[in-house]
Amino acid sequence: MAILKIYLNNSYQNIGSTHGNGVHFKPDYNTHSSLVITDIEISSAYTALHCQYTNKEYDLGGRYSIDPNTYICDKTSGKKYVLNNTHNCAVSPQTTPIKYQQVSKFILYFPSIPSTTKEIDFIESPNSTWNIKGIKLTKRD
Repeated sequence: MAILKIYLNNSYQNIGSTHGNGVHFKPDYNTHSSLVITDIEISSAYTALHCQYTNKEYDLGGRYSIDPNTYICDKTSGKKYVLNNTHNCAVSPQTTPIKYQQVSKFILYFPSIPSTTKEIDFIESPNSTWNIKGIKLTKRD
């Protein structure tokens, strides 16, 4: 378990551990993306997208990263929440190596969204294959 910090309001602030105690939601969406969002955690300090990526394309190994301008958008209000930290995923221009057929699990952190949010879009960049729209949030039991 690692303690995470975000840069917010001109200073670094602890936002908790990689295994927080927020409310967990099962993401429900349709996509053909190589990115899978397995869990969404909302706490008072952050929104965490628990993700996994399987390298099915690059048989000699590959690299992945996330665009620093990645955001999630509340479909009802239209408010955007920009990426502010990651765990086990490099932020571009840095990259994370991955072997062919390897599954990499990582977490993307955003500012906290209202726990009443019902649907979000995940946007990495305009032409990214990692864009996922219409993610419905269903609270886990």
